[in-house]
Amino acid sequence: MTETADEALSAVSVIDRDAIDERQPQSSFDLLRTETGVDVTRNGGRGGNNSVFLRGTESDHTLVLVDGMRAASATTGQFSWRSLSPAQIQRMEVVRGPRASLYGSDAIGGVIQVFTRELDGPRLRAVAGSDGNRRVEAGFGGGDDVRYGVNVGYERSDGFPSQEEGAGVQEDHGYRSRNASGYFKAPISDGTQLNARFWANDGDVEYNTVSSETGLQETRNVATRVSLEQSLGSAWSHELGVGYSEDQTEDFGGRSDDQHDRIRTRRSSVDWRHDLSLTQAQTLQFGADFREEKVLSEDRVAGTEDFDETLGNVGVFGLWRGAYPVLDAEASVRHDDNRDFGSKTTWQLAGAVPLSDRVRIRTSAGTAFKAPSANELYSPGLPSFGGAYAGNPELDPEESRSAEIGLRYQDSGNEKAALNVFVTRIDDLIAYQGQNSQAVNVNEAEIRGVEAEYGRSLKGWDMTLSATFQRAENRQSGERLLRRPDEKASLILGHNLDARTRVTLEGKVASERPDRSRTLPGYGIINLAATRRLESGIRLEARIENLTNKEYQLADTYNTQDVAGFVGISWEPGR
Repeated sequence: MTETADEALSAVSVIDRDAIDERQPQSSFDLLRTETGVDVTRNGGRGGNNSVFLRGTESDHTLVLVDGMRAASATTGQFSWRSLSPAQIQRMEVVRGPRASLYGSDAIGGVIQVFTRELDGPRLRAVAGSDGNRRVEAGFGGGDDVRYGVNVGYERSDGFPSQEEGAGVQEDHGYRSRNASGYFKAPISDGTQLNARFWANDGDVEYNTVSSETGLQETRNVATRVSLEQSLGSAWSHELGVGYSEDQTEDFGGRSDDQHDRIRTRRSSVDWRHDLSLTQAQTLQFGADFREEKVLSEDRVAGTEDFDETLGNVGVFGLWRGAYPVLDAEASVRHDDNRDFGSKTTWQLAGAVPLSDRVRIRTSAGTAFKAPSANELYSPGLPSFGGAYAGNPELDPEESRSAEIGLRYQDSGNEKAALNVFVTRIDDLIAYQGQNSQAVNVNEAEIRGVEAEYGRSLKGWDMTLSATFQRAENRQSGERLLRRPDEKASLILGHNLDARTRVTLEGKVASERPDRSRTLPGYGIINLAATRRLESGIRLEARIENLTNKEYQLADTYNTQDVAGFVGISWEPGR
């Protein structure tokens, strides 16, 4: 089940393949950090844990879909952004605002959709750079009626010390990753098509342990989906899909034997979506989905099993759209039946009115929820701290109400601007504040914000400028939510030096923000990338990160990248 950015009456940012090639990001983290309404943190270097906060909500309040499949761990509740290589991405859509009335749990802050890459021919790429970074990528795709393709990649980095002096061992913490994705599309008969996709990543991450030694994590992410699309007439089509995904982390700490911690999610899903044209102006989408998640957490050092549970959810939804000369409107509703907390119904209303040929105003309101993760429900806590931070099987889901109003200007594709004002209130936030720091529903939060965007293309120059002003705070205590700045802005400026050479500059600034033990100061960084196209599909690449060698932190005590350089060469005939 997917919804494209062009169809949504929401605030949407799109990152396409051309933008990725021009900017040469070293990770999906680098792509997201300049997006409107997005805050990111990372514990150290390339392999460190990443968190993404959308519109000031929690890091597990963003639903991540990879080719229409849920990709976050049901055990931890978060997606492993380090496992998603930019080389695998064809298109990324960041939909800001609640979408639970279509997708169910998690979509309080919004939805990030990732569509994996499709090729028309062969592709090779090699990159080398600072901190011993090496990367090789290869792929092939093609076909007419029957289309197919595969992408593979390998990355290795020696890294840098993940934490500052006094907080962890001062050794380089490296990262190794192997990734693959592929697709197959074939018509079965007139109006019927078979689709199959897969995505996989296997990684090794070094990090600081609590005993200040270098530890090792081994990660694995796998997702695959097979679907059948069929036209039932000129006005009716449907898609039936089945999927399977697995997310696993094995934590060896500083040990070299086979005794370690392991957390794992195995998810099976079935979804059935129908698209119906009621009239020339009205469409109806409806469907149902089912997922079962088997979650496991075990401590092989102590020889104990923390939990081994099965979660399940069934949802049904409907979405009506109307596109009229004086009004675009949308209404959706969804009902979820969950094995752990019962049922939940969410809704959303949206509308847009043109003020002129170039300007339109839109508004929306809706509800959303976040189901507790397996750790929040079943974790026995930390044995070394007397069982503190244990789960609670009596938890209720977190619930939200949101509203926004936006103004958008579009001038023949060369100039565009947008202004959005939003507010989100979240009840029953889960916090570890119960007896012995057990998980309980106690907090309420409110996020208020304004987003401004401007983009223009003129005589070989392309500029995208965005700014977000928000206040995310606990409604009971008045304290700000952690790691979310009140003000941030970004600039992406590209220029064609000639018909073959392009230079792209990225700028990012963020104000101070609270963390667990102190307030992190504001910062500003600049990245610079250049590409040069040669004959026969060969392209030369260069990128400098943190051009001014700014010292800053995204998470308390954790280091970030010093000035770093990368050079590469790629071959892709036809591009």
